[in-house]
Amino acid sequence: AHAGVGKRYVRAHELVGPDPVNAVHGFDARAQPPESLQVEVHGPRADTVSAQVHGYIHAAEVSVIPTAIDLRRYRLKTAVPGPQFIVGWIGHSANHPYLNRIRQSLYRLHQLLPGFQLRIVSDKDYSLAGVPVNCRRWSESTEIDDLLSFDAGIMPLDDTPWAQGKCGLKLLQYMATGLPAVASKVGANIDIVTTGHDGLLCTTPDEWVTALYRLGVDPGRRAQMGREARLKVERDFSLTTAADKLFRLLRQLIQTK
Repeated sequence: AHAGVGKRYVRAHELVGPDPVNAVHGFDARAQPPESLQVEVHGPRADTVSAQVHGYIHAAEVSVIPTAIDLRRYRLKTAVPGPQFIVGWIGHSANHPYLNRIRQSLYRLHQLLPGFQLRIVSDKDYSLAGVPVNCRRWSESTEIDDLLSFDAGIMPLDDTPWAQGKCGLKLLQYMATGLPAVASKVGANIDIVTTGHDGLLCTTPDEWVTALYRLGVDPGRRAQMGREARLKVERDFSLTTAADKLFRLLRQLIQTK
């Protein structure tokens, strides 16, 4: 998800926890840092990521190329909202436990919104007591249609070193299809979502209930956030944007050799 050139670049989003050096695959701590590289660490966590990189890796400068997606695959949601409010989650079953973190919030949401349904697109089924869950088996051929069946997408996480290193791919998928995303205020999620503008970030169970309820009762707000979400992905997280940034960095490396 994060691009690297030899030993001069590291996957900065993985530099978390008490010993982030061990999280950087293939990094040689004995290697001397280059004399000059362009710093491109952006977002609310930029200072933290930069400090961790400089403090542990002793790199002179660090550039971050965030996870990017190919927007040619993603169509915008255009369907008229129906009577149900479909809250979707897409991902591997190994990450199902993160859904348990907000189980009480989802249960309360079901009590407040009778039309609420949780839709899971994964390699295995998932169930939650007291919550209506519809499961669909993930496949590449149906992935986009499944995303388009959502009214909003969620990405709950625990606030742990492991979760802080996640890249936020599912958020980008939701946003690329014009969906508002609701996510835990953890790690890369903070860099991707501008809360109240193109999605919502939550910390407490009450915040999760409030965020999803407001989206559920206001299709217009969902649509507006979804439009802003798509624009953000086009601007900051598209494959084209990442390729342009990587090209510039490679050209700079050549010029400074």
